[in-house]
Amino acid sequence: MYISYHSSIIARTNNKWKHVMYPLPVDIKKCTPQWPPTNITCVAPGLKTIDRCSYPEHYKFIDDSYSNTGEEHVFFHVRKKITFNEQIGVRSLLKFPSHKTANRLYMSWSVGIPGVFTDNTAMQHIRHSVYDYLTVDSKHTLEEQIQSLVDNEQLYWKMVDVCNKRSTENIHDVIARQWTGVFDCL
Repeated sequence: MYISYHSSIIARTNNKWKHVMYPLPVDIKKCTPQWPPTNITCVAPGLKTIDRCSYPEHYKFIDDSYSNTGEEHVFFHVRKKITFNEQIGVRSLLKFPSHKTANRLYMSWSVGIPGVFTDNTAMQHIRHSVYDYLTVDSKHTLEEQIQSLVDNEQLYWKMVDVCNKRSTENIHDVIARQWTGVFDCL
């Protein structure tokens, strides 16, 4: 499920954006968490936002955000701070930080494994606790956060528990009700 900020599909009321989710692709597989985690996987569509070669060899990469293997133990993504990407162009609104989605976080919750991500406004909006996801802003902080999951079994399983609880918030019925609410406001 994704959160969208694009003004063409979002109703704005009382100076607050109405956040709307839509479903994850059907090829997302539930994972079996394992501690200590050994399958640390980056979700980076087309590997456009990440330099694969600059990460440790034991990290894995999914370049198709519409599927996973089901064998992952932690998802991560460290996003470069960009406001304009000349290769993609200005018409790609999702490349602006204020328009980023929480799709990787929803994917993490849906498959039931902890997520370690660069923070954005969509993730901040839906965050309930520090156990929803760990934040990073560089490869160095990524290594620290991954190590904390490897070293702290209680932290890892608490995050798995939160993933399982939060995944039920984003089922198709909830999404359909949100969209119906948007259409009813039109």
